[in-house]
Amino acid sequence: MVVLLREFASQEECSESALEILRHDVQNNGDVSAGPVYRQERLYCFRMLLKGPCECAICALQFRPQMHQGLNVYTYASVLSNSEAREKAASLVEQAHANLKYLREQCDANGHTIIKRWKKKSNEKRNVLLLEVDPSMYPYQWSDMRFLAEYGNRPDHLEALNSGLNTVEDPDNTEGHARRAFRDVCLLPYVNLESLKNDPAKLLSLLYNRVKYPPEKWASFDNWLLEKQWHMGSLPTPYNKNCIIMYGPSYGKLTPWQSGLAYAWDIIGFPRAILVLEAQMKLSSFLKSIVERLVQGSDEKNDTGAFRNALELGLKKPTDKSSCVEFASTFINQPFSSPPAFDIKSLLDIAESQINLHADHLWLLQTDPLSFRRYAALVVDGSHQDNLPIQQQYSLVATTLINDAFKSQIWEEIVQEIQKIHILAVRFRDSIYPGFPLPFTYALSLGCLEALLVNVIWRLAKHTQRLLPVRPGFRDNYVIRYSPPSERASFIPARKGTSHPIRRYTEDPLDFCLNTIASTLQIQPKDFRDMGSQHVYIEPSELFGMLDDIISKSEKKHDISRLDEILYRCYSDLSALYQMLRMVRLHQPRVPVFALEDAVKTEGGKAWRSCRAGWGQGGCGIVDETIATKLRKTSAHLVGEFLKTAKPAGAKASQKWLDQDQIQQEACSQLWAQMRNRQRQTLESLGIGEDDIKADLELLSADLAPEHLSEVQKERNQILTRIAENELRKATKVPSSGSGIQTQWGLIAEESSSATAPKVKVKTHSDSPVGQSLEDLTIASEDDEIPRIKVAVSKRTLQSLQALFPNPNFEERTKSVDWASFVHAMAEVGFAAKQTDGSVYSFEPTQACKWYGKSKILFHRPHPEPKYDAWRLLGMGKRMRKNFDWEADTFELAKKSG
Repeated sequence: MVVLLREFASQEECSESALEILRHDVQNNGDVSAGPVYRQERLYCFRMLLKGPCECAICALQFRPQMHQGLNVYTYASVLSNSEAREKAASLVEQAHANLKYLREQCDANGHTIIKRWKKKSNEKRNVLLLEVDPSMYPYQWSDMRFLAEYGNRPDHLEALNSGLNTVEDPDNTEGHARRAFRDVCLLPYVNLESLKNDPAKLLSLLYNRVKYPPEKWASFDNWLLEKQWHMGSLPTPYNKNCIIMYGPSYGKLTPWQSGLAYAWDIIGFPRAILVLEAQMKLSSFLKSIVERLVQGSDEKNDTGAFRNALELGLKKPTDKSSCVEFASTFINQPFSSPPAFDIKSLLDIAESQINLHADHLWLLQTDPLSFRRYAALVVDGSHQDNLPIQQQYSLVATTLINDAFKSQIWEEIVQEIQKIHILAVRFRDSIYPGFPLPFTYALSLGCLEALLVNVIWRLAKHTQRLLPVRPGFRDNYVIRYSPPSERASFIPARKGTSHPIRRYTEDPLDFCLNTIASTLQIQPKDFRDMGSQHVYIEPSELFGMLDDIISKSEKKHDISRLDEILYRCYSDLSALYQMLRMVRLHQPRVPVFALEDAVKTEGGKAWRSCRAGWGQGGCGIVDETIATKLRKTSAHLVGEFLKTAKPAGAKASQKWLDQDQIQQEACSQLWAQMRNRQRQTLESLGIGEDDIKADLELLSADLAPEHLSEVQKERNQILTRIAENELRKATKVPSSGSGIQTQWGLIAEESSSATAPKVKVKTHSDSPVGQSLEDLTIASEDDEIPRIKVAVSKRTLQSLQALFPNPNFEERTKSVDWASFVHAMAEVGFAAKQTDGSVYSFEPTQACKWYGKSKILFHRPHPEPKYDAWRLLGMGKRMRKNFDWEADTFELAKKSG
């Protein structure tokens, strides 16, 4: 081994040491030179610079580029001969395997003891045990943020900033150099005292998943965790010009560099790969030391299955008041879950769930005037409401509706691309293995999907960052200057106080987290060296974890409520998109990186046709500004006309209520007809084909769907019937026989008055003509309806689920349902709750569920109070009716046994 962390006063002395490397091992006779190092334009010293087998962008992530080695943090610690490199890699792999073998044996024999003893310990006792195993364990969660704060406030760093010294070029004053004292947490950022002592499930889940899956299954994730540390030079590493195999039975073995395998990351350059092996060895040694102490003195043996049965379903989050559990998000708890891997079905599942969420949102806005009123108020709430003229507010609402439709369209296009890849994956299933080149068409489609996701993330992140300053929860952090009034809102925000991210983190963690997510998703980690001190790059999944932590631990209800519904939708999309992007990038073998410009030239799907046309790239899309202005003004006018209509009030079974409802329904329909007209003219002006235009317009045509028209007509007929009954009762003074519409919703099952709406499809085509009205619609006989599913449930669950459906005076209701009761009710009827990200939870039918086989549905956990108000419950009920054919009489009180 030759040590390289040396500096030389003369080139001759440095060159002589370079010759020592050549004499050390003739097989390592790569390009070794003596390079001058300059500081502030003066010759500082000479240093040995090694050139790896390749210096392309991919290999720069596996070997240090020769041009970077002039900086101390990017200099190799040493040079290993082939025999030394082979021995070092083999030693790390063998030690990790030996540790895992011991852990498997103990989990099988003493699994119950391990779980019981670890959970039984108090936080303080767990803290003591962790420090006994590793006295230098990093004390805090979110180490990346802590490092940034500590480094940013160091006296020498502040002095360097004040003096104007370029700290990136100072080898003794870089953040990467400062982190070298914390090697273990740089390798394993999730192994820290705060995280492991406060949540006993995390260590147990970490142990379970590392024992269940071999190191090669974790290699991609463990390597991915090193991304930022590699760029910063936080981890000194030795040099050898060969690579290490990262898959299959030969995992961990030294092998010569080969371009194809290296570019696919099937083999990784020795300097980077040896860090992955070191991280896996350290983690297995840590877990072994913990288990040794937990099983000490245990007499239990042959405890086969207890450990697996307790942990195989995943990390769980107990609810506050319910015996049911919520499964934690694997995305923000990845180290404590199964290893992430590319899975086409999971990719499709994420995208389809987002489609259903967006489609349900648009569907409610078009079919439920109350939901539209609420949403319009949310859109303009905050700075816009106080500073924009009313017509600009109406225009902003109309533009937001178009943007919402565009987001839904994007998700449909992403699904179409994934479905295409799915077909190719089935076709080439016998040809997709690590160590072998991917079929060209499959690799091309997957690379283009990655380019599409990157582009969509960038656009949505940019939009979200611009949205934050005007939202009511964050407007006080900015001074916003509005342009002179016009039909479009234009503003320039300027942050109040400090703009330095570290100080913002201390003063307002929620604001820092949301802004950093949006800004980080607009850049790539390899670019962070060029960002300057005003930007912070933190791995996005860690930021989403921080956001979840802030929300769950905040004791200030006002602070949590700042993250309103509109922002939640944006960050839910960003989280899902990034989760998908990371999954694509973990594909083994990795696919070539494609630029969006190249993908647009080769691909022919709807997403790429939209990109070529410039749809969604900025502006309204219509070249003729006169036409564009007229469309915006007309849309804004109709938004205003609808919002000016009286909201139906009082008893529902009255002619007044019926007339008011008819007026608002007609105004809502006129508005959506104009939105369709605006969308058509926009798409036509961009040259988009008729088939694609029709597909996009379907997103804005829910008010024309036969199911919706049928439901409206049925409700009107029933109200008219009830009005007639009331009039007859008054005339004859005969007490009500109980027939007609039920006025009290409780534990007695009743027949529903609502028509069944179909589940949201990824692609739907309405057969009804655009101009179809209620008078033209033929209502099917109730005798022809398919019998609905009936489920007997407990009294508590019945109360929770029937609250999703309105009584005749639904606007006067005050009933609410807390989150724990809702999770409990959904679990009783067979839906498993799993956190996807932040406050978004998926509810998926299990095998015991009557609706097993149908798609999952997403709901936001309410905040700051964990309760659903009446208005939100009504919207949720409509979505359950739409997706699962639920009605109030779907559930009935179970009979007591005995």
